[in-house]
Amino acid sequence: MKKRPLFLPFRSPANPFSLEGLRGFLAPYPLVLLCIVAFGCALRAEQLLWNRSLWLDEAFLALAIVERPLSTLLALPLPYEQTPPPLFLVLVKMFSTVAGTSETALRAIPFASACLALGLWPLSARRHSRSCLLAGAFLLAVSSGGVYYAAEFKPYATEALLSVLFLLAARRFLEGEPLPHPAGWAVLFALAPWLGFPTIFLLAGLAGGLLAARRSAHNRQGPAWALLAVGGLSFLVMYGVYARPASATQLRAGYWEAFAAPLPTSLSAFLWYGERASQVLCHFFGLQHPWQGAVLAGLAVVGAVAVLRRDRAYGCVLTLPIAAAVLLSMTGRFPLHERLLLFTLPLCCLLLAEGLVALGARFGRVRPACKWLPAAAVLALLVRPMAAAVFDPGSFERQEFKTISAQIAQARADGDAVFVFQAAVPLLEYYGRQDPRLTGFTPLSVTRGDPSSLDEAVRTVKAAGHGWVLFAHVRQREERLLEAAFEDGGAVRQRLAAKGVWAFAFDVKRP
Repeated sequence: MKKRPLFLPFRSPANPFSLEGLRGFLAPYPLVLLCIVAFGCALRAEQLLWNRSLWLDEAFLALAIVERPLSTLLALPLPYEQTPPPLFLVLVKMFSTVAGTSETALRAIPFASACLALGLWPLSARRHSRSCLLAGAFLLAVSSGGVYYAAEFKPYATEALLSVLFLLAARRFLEGEPLPHPAGWAVLFALAPWLGFPTIFLLAGLAGGLLAARRSAHNRQGPAWALLAVGGLSFLVMYGVYARPASATQLRAGYWEAFAAPLPTSLSAFLWYGERASQVLCHFFGLQHPWQGAVLAGLAVVGAVAVLRRDRAYGCVLTLPIAAAVLLSMTGRFPLHERLLLFTLPLCCLLLAEGLVALGARFGRVRPACKWLPAAAVLALLVRPMAAAVFDPGSFERQEFKTISAQIAQARADGDAVFVFQAAVPLLEYYGRQDPRLTGFTPLSVTRGDPSSLDEAVRTVKAAGHGWVLFAHVRQREERLLEAAFEDGGAVRQRLAAKGVWAFAFDVKRP
């Protein structure tokens, strides 16, 4: 009996929901690819079940979910002037009415989006070789950014899912095949801008791919352009009624300013682009050193050149969203921050995989065994972050507010006041609704850059005589000065710390 090969080109059946269609869907599925997808989903599930405390930015959004009914959920301004994609917030609110507002419930939709992106990954196989498909799937499965943001209550994992869905549409468009269930795709294109702001960049990539393929043998571009028009008009409506009125405040504009791309008019500007690309890829894959990110950036460039030479239209689909984000960043309207660029993670994984295949082919001309050297080098870079994701899910960035607040509640003496300072206040507002032990904690906020505001906060704390001060996030100038005001007087009697949070007990009357 002839054995079925392990790797066969993937073909999606016309009707995957019938029994015959299901068998046809599963039969050619490469076993290795299935294992990679399962491994990636397991990493994301492990991170979700770790159930770390909410991050500061998560707490900002969580307050909108727990404080507002669905009818006023999107009324501006949102708590702490957040501007999440409106449909993402509505979906989480609807799910929370059934599942509650625990950390796991709030993170369920990003987690489902991340797993669905992995599950849909093989459907892009027709535009890539089997080796490229497997390499890209592996990179996406083990990427630190993909794993971490699958368990964060932010829209970034959902935006990455949109990238995968748009890649599926691009494959159909460029191959001249009609989209199955066109009404469903029309709804997706109409809702996508409300689910993720980077949709505009993905639409630009699709438009560029269609323009590059206009002279090909496939002339069925009318439905594709109609869907792009639906998506573009939907984005304009969303921007006009929601995103523009909720545009960044001066405070956030100051924070994001460092991530705006400079005009490439000098050597320092070009160096900035190289450093930013290295930092973004380090963040995506959990790398520690800039040179490692630079290696991946160079590999992605090789992959981009290779795919553009082989298939210009599809190469535009992969590269133009990144180029569009950079161009918009030059105007100061889109910061090239790592997490805001997570929608490019599936695209970057494909470019890196194409680069590995292209370099492997060149190395293989020297000696057949050498074709594995590029893949082995990249695997060596990823061993450490991959091992951390598997064996220590708590190694990711986090703020263990629950841990330290429980320690303070246990160590708190009678009459101790507990002040929660600045960046920890949103966490207190969220967890104070769940833990009755936090009801006596007092929020303490200052105006950044205002010395008189900080002096007033120090006087408020000292007036209590003895107690605790709890901090979270990062030690900014005000945090350091507040601590120093008690350290200089010898009033600090105990310290506690957990990842991303810290606290000290004080007694101003202690000799």
